[in-house]
Amino acid sequence: MPEPELRPTSEDTQKETVERIALRTMLERERLDRWKALYIMAAIAMAIFLLAFFVYRAALESRERQLASEDAQWRETLKAISSGPNQVDSLTAAILLRPFLQSSRYRNEALIASRLLMPQMNSYDAFEYLFNSAYPTPNEHLDDVVEINRRVYTRYQELSQAKSSANPATGAAAQLLQSQLDEVVKELKLSGNTIGKGLRRLALDNTKLDLAGVFFYQSDLSGTSLDGAILDGAAFQDVDISGASLMDVKQFDTSNWYYTRWWVAKRMSPSLLLFLKSRYQPYSHSNPYKGMPSSESEYISNLQRLCEQAHVDCSKEAVVPHADNGTFGKKEAKLRP
Repeated sequence: MPEPELRPTSEDTQKETVERIALRTMLERERLDRWKALYIMAAIAMAIFLLAFFVYRAALESRERQLASEDAQWRETLKAISSGPNQVDSLTAAILLRPFLQSSRYRNEALIASRLLMPQMNSYDAFEYLFNSAYPTPNEHLDDVVEINRRVYTRYQELSQAKSSANPATGAAAQLLQSQLDEVVKELKLSGNTIGKGLRRLALDNTKLDLAGVFFYQSDLSGTSLDGAILDGAAFQDVDISGASLMDVKQFDTSNWYYTRWWVAKRMSPSLLLFLKSRYQPYSHSNPYKGMPSSESEYISNLQRLCEQAHVDCSKEAVVPHADNGTFGKKEAKLRP
């Protein structure tokens, strides 16, 4: 006999309806919550974007103001130094230029201005301040340092000429010229020593090393390579060239080697050796070589070493300076073995 069919009661139908409504409500709430979270995230992202934009805009405007200010300061600096420094404002000019030597935009222009300005300075303190600011690393811009030394040497010659031509009655003018000469000599010493430091640190193709017209005064060139250098009109005074190499040196006939112990060089070309041996031979009279602690035997032994390296006969006569006026004349001088 078949079982009777069970029909849902009204209570069951009502319960199912309530459950369906509750489920639909829960799903709708979850959907709204997801959209709400998305809206919040979008709002946060927009806020971050706007904040970043305004920060960038402010930084850009600040940078533009800085650049405009730097441009104006550079124009004012050029205007201030265009008349040329004197003993009063040389340091001011150096101080004005120094910040631009550290500027990525104006460093090259500031280096050019410094190179032109330094040889005109009458104050060594200003020269040293600007020089060390422009060339903190000796092997950078070595050509610029050489050019500065050359221009300072030209100024030294002009001041020396002016002093020799000055009226003895104008004592104050002569004192001023001597004071300027003293400052320039210190500038020559600083630039010459910087060249020496740069040559020791930098591997150069020395065939391009043009030292024509350079004045090395009390400079340390020890251990440097001057191979292939052009020395036309160069001057060496009280210079340390111990261990230096001077092979294939060019155009040295007008170079001067006052009080420089050239014989302690590591090696040198035969033609330069003969030139120095004939014109700058020490111990030609009773006085030592400007009081340097060097014996005549040391000179002879080093000269013998250089001559053997260069395949030069050192037993022939040498040209030595007269003791009275420093001019050059021939005198028989046999080197001892």
